[in-house]
Amino acid sequence: MLLGSIGAMGETVVLGWLTLELTNSPLVVGIAMGMRMAPMFFVGVPAGALADRWPRHRVLMLAGAGQALTTGTLGLLATLGQVTLAHILLLTLAGGTLRALEHAARQSYVHDVVGGAALLPGLAVLGVAMRTGWLVGSLGAGAVIARFGSGAAYLAVAAGFLAGAAALLAASSPTRATRAQPESFWRSVIGFASSMRTDRSLVVLMLLTAGAEMLGFSHQALLPSLARDVLRTGPEGLGTLNAARAVGGILGLTVASMRGPVAGGGALFVTVLLSFGGSLLALGLAPYVVHFAGVVVVLVVVNALGALADLLAQSLLQLSAPAHLRGRAGGAWVVAIGLAPLGQLQIGALAEAIDRVLEPLLETLERVMWVQRYLHPPAIGQLAEVLAPQTEALSGPLRALEESAWPDDAGFIRERLLDVGRQTLDILAAFAAAARAPDDLVELFRALRRLARVQETLYPLAPAFDPVSRWFLDPARRGDDELVARLREATLRDDDNARRVGVLHADNERGSRGGFSLYVPETWDGHASMPLVVALHGGHGHGRDFLWSWLREARARDTLVLTPTSVQRTWSLMGADVDAPRILQMVESVAARYPVDRARVLLTGMSDGGTYAFLCGLRDGAPFTHLAPACGVLHPALLATDALARARDLPIYLVHGELDWMFPVATARMTRDVLTTVGARIVYREIDDLSHTYPRDENPKILEWLAA
Repeated sequence: MLLGSIGAMGETVVLGWLTLELTNSPLVVGIAMGMRMAPMFFVGVPAGALADRWPRHRVLMLAGAGQALTTGTLGLLATLGQVTLAHILLLTLAGGTLRALEHAARQSYVHDVVGGAALLPGLAVLGVAMRTGWLVGSLGAGAVIARFGSGAAYLAVAAGFLAGAAALLAASSPTRATRAQPESFWRSVIGFASSMRTDRSLVVLMLLTAGAEMLGFSHQALLPSLARDVLRTGPEGLGTLNAARAVGGILGLTVASMRGPVAGGGALFVTVLLSFGGSLLALGLAPYVVHFAGVVVVLVVVNALGALADLLAQSLLQLSAPAHLRGRAGGAWVVAIGLAPLGQLQIGALAEAIDRVLEPLLETLERVMWVQRYLHPPAIGQLAEVLAPQTEALSGPLRALEESAWPDDAGFIRERLLDVGRQTLDILAAFAAAARAPDDLVELFRALRRLARVQETLYPLAPAFDPVSRWFLDPARRGDDELVARLREATLRDDDNARRVGVLHADNERGSRGGFSLYVPETWDGHASMPLVVALHGGHGHGRDFLWSWLREARARDTLVLTPTSVQRTWSLMGADVDAPRILQMVESVAARYPVDRARVLLTGMSDGGTYAFLCGLRDGAPFTHLAPACGVLHPALLATDALARARDLPIYLVHGELDWMFPVATARMTRDVLTTVGARIVYREIDDLSHTYPRDENPKILEWLAA
C-alpha cells in the first residue's frame, strides 16, 4: 500500500501540473481531477461485488498493475512531446476505473486481516502508511517535474504503482475472509441495492461521505493554481502543498489509531465533518492572510480532519454490513467518493469564470488608462481604435459570469466583478460615442473620468485576487512577489490600525465640494512616519476621483496621499482664496492622526490644480517642502508680489507636455526660467508625447525625487 500510494499522490501532482501547463485553465484541471474520481460513482458497487467474489489481494495487484500501465503510457507520451489533453483525460479515466476496484477491495481486505474489533485502528495504520506514501510521492513528483519534466514524473509514478502491485505477490487471503455465495455478478449488485433499501444507516453514511467529498476534498483541484498563480512557488511548491495534505492525514490517523473500537461513531463522524468544514473556511482565507508556510500549516489541519472523516466513513460502512457484503460496502464508499468530481468541477468552474473575466477586464482598464495618458485631440480616432476591440473581448466573459451559478457566500464577489465590468463597458461606449464628435472634448473627458469610479469599485477585491492587487501597482513593481504578499497580509489584518488604513473619505461624496479623500498605506505599522503627497485635481474635477491618479505608486512606496476637493468648480485662482485655508487645515488634521514626515510634504496638481499649487505652495508659512505642478502655469499674481522669493532653494519638479493645447509649452519654459532666476531648485520635465492630460508615469520619478 505504501508503494502504491507514492504513485497515487505523485499522479495527483503531475496530473494537475501538466494539465495546467497545457491549458492554463483551472476548470480543465478540475475536469482532469474529476476523471480520476468519476469512475468510482459508476463502478463502485460492481467493483465491490468483484471484491466479494475474487481474492482481494489479487484484485489489488491487478488494479496496481493497470494503473502502472496508464501512467506509464502518459509518461512516454509526455517525454516524446506527443501528449495531448485527450490523452490525459482518457488514460486518467481508465486509471480511475482501476482505482475504484482498488478502493473497494482495500477496505474489506483490511477487515479480513484484522477483524471487526480492530478495524478502526487497522484502517488508521493503513491510512498512515498510505499518507506516508503520499508525502514521498508529492514531494518527489514536484522535484522530478522541476528538474526533469512531467514525462519523467509520470514514469516515476508508474514505477510506484508497479512496485506496489509486486509487493502483494507474497500475500494470501486470510482464513477469516468470507467469499460471496456463488451467484451471478448482476445478482450481486442487485442484492446490495436491496440491502441499502432496508438499511437506512448505510444510505445516510453514503450521503454524508458524498457531501464531504464534493464540498471538502474538492479543494485539491485548486492547489495547482494556488501554487503557480497565487503563491508563485512552482511545481515544487505544489508538491509541498500536497505533502502537507499527507502530513495532515498522518497526524489525524495516528490519533485515530490509538482509539479502540468505535463508540458513538455516528456522533463523532458528524462532529469531525463540521470541524472539517470550518477548517476549509480558514483555508479559503489563508493565502490572503499568511505566507506560504501558513498555508501549509492550514492544509495540514484541513487534511487531518479530512482523514479522520474518511476513516470514520470507511469503518462505519464496513461495520454496518454483513460479512458476505463487505466488499460491496467498500464499493458503496467508492460510489460516495465518486461524487467528488462535482465539487472539483464547481471549484474549477468558479476559478475559470473569475480568470476569464479578470484578464480582459484588467487589460481593458489598462488600455483606458493608456488612452487617458495619451489623449490628444488630433489622435482621437486612433485612440478609439485602441479601445474598440475590448467591448467584444469583455462582453462574452461578462455574460458567462452573469449566467454562472455561484455559492451564496461568494455572491458578493460575483456582483462586484459584474459591477466593475458593466461600468467598464459604459466607459468604452461613452468614449466611442464621444470620439464620433471629436470637437467636443468635454464628453471625451467625461467618459474617461469614469475610470476613477471603476477603480474605486474594483479596489476592495485586491486582497482576494492576485492579478487585481498587482494591477493596483505601477508596472515596475507588479513582479514584486514579496510586496504583493505583504500588501495582502496587511489588508486583511484585524487590529486597531486596520480601521485607519486604506482609502478614506471626509465629507467627500461626489455630489459635494470642499471635503477630501485620503489614502493611508495598508502596510503602515502604526508608528513609522510617512511622506505626504497633497494632490490637487484639475478644473471641474473632484478629489475623490483624483486620488486614483496616485494610489498605485503610493501603495508601493508607503506614502500618504491627500486629495482635497475645491470649494467651487475649480480652485481659487481669482477673487478671495477660499481653498488654501482649508487645505492647510486638512494637512494639519492628517498630521495629527498619522506621523507625517515633515521633511517630505509635497504639493502637486494638474492643470488648474498645478497653477494653484504655485499659489498655495508659495504662501507664507505653507508646510510644503516640495512642489510638483503638472500642465499648469505660473499665476500672474505671483509676479506682482514678493511670493516668488519664497521659491529660493525650494525643490520644484515641473512637468509639461510639448503637445499641450490649453497651456502652450512656451508658458512652462517661461515658468522654468523665472523660477531658476529666483533660485528655486528646478527639475524640468518637458515630455514630447504629452498633451493636456495627467502624466501619471511621472509619479514614480516624483516620489524618488521626494525621497532623495
